[in-house]
Amino acid sequence: MNQLDQLPIPLLQWYRENARVLPWRSDPTPYHVWVSEIMLQQTRVAAVLDYYRRFMEALPTVADLAAVEEDRLMKLWQGLGYYNRARNLQKAARQVAEDFGGVFPDTYEGLLTLSGVGEYTAGAIASIAFGVPVPAVDGNVLRVVARISGDLRRDWSYGRNIDALLDYARRIRDRQALIVLATDELALRKRHINVIGAIAATHPVVLITVATANPFDPSEAAREWYDGKSGRRIPALLRNAKAAEEVALHRRYVCAALEHELAKHGSRMIRAASSDMMFDAFVRLVSRSLGRSIRNQLRVPPSLNLTSEVPA
Repeated sequence: MNQLDQLPIPLLQWYRENARVLPWRSDPTPYHVWVSEIMLQQTRVAAVLDYYRRFMEALPTVADLAAVEEDRLMKLWQGLGYYNRARNLQKAARQVAEDFGGVFPDTYEGLLTLSGVGEYTAGAIASIAFGVPVPAVDGNVLRVVARISGDLRRDWSYGRNIDALLDYARRIRDRQALIVLATDELALRKRHINVIGAIAATHPVVLITVATANPFDPSEAAREWYDGKSGRRIPALLRNAKAAEEVALHRRYVCAALEHELAKHGSRMIRAASSDMMFDAFVRLVSRSLGRSIRNQLRVPPSLNLTSEVPA
């Protein structure tokens, strides 16, 4: 029996001991699971909880969602961002009403026909709400499998919405708008570096990279990792020196390429040893820029003058 075959029992034991109590888990109807999965795209659980509760109080059924005015829907979604998610929710709710008689399709294939529902979301709804034995595979699952199996030949950007984020940034018309991009270096490929360079040619850009730890590093084997919100210990999986070097090499390449591309347009990348240090560096950067603009009596638009040094 290989390591993957042995994984389900200890993983399920850990889940039973550490699983958070969440409203969509406590009452996993297809509607609840679906709305929660869409809200959780690109958004943390802690940020979603209050929105989810308000949404369910206002629109307790899929029929309510299908019938609600768009302005009301957008108001309920306000603050979550990526508003196309809400629009697709309503499109799918109307599909359920019109094409399925108001009842959610109970097959993976049927769920895939709904607007805004991809393979992962269809798998999550089918398995959680209907007990259908289909996988819900995202980037986290692939990373766990890769660490255990030793197969690291995968697309590091899987499960990330970097392309959508950059596409949104490119469509910002205000050329004086400061665009702040925060991402993980491992999610970036060469095509993303080129797009970021194109954005920096038309807008002031600050790129904040948030990858501060190498999860594969064997030297971290004795270190315990904890979830920042809940404080629960994250179980250590296999570390691998070859994988750690692959991660480090990719990060060095991406950082060098990004710094070169951004510097051509006077923009800057911020890297630091912690999230607090990243935030402090960003605040100092913007504060200096605004100070210079005030001294110029606002005769010119605020300029980041990003060629000045930012502590790393």
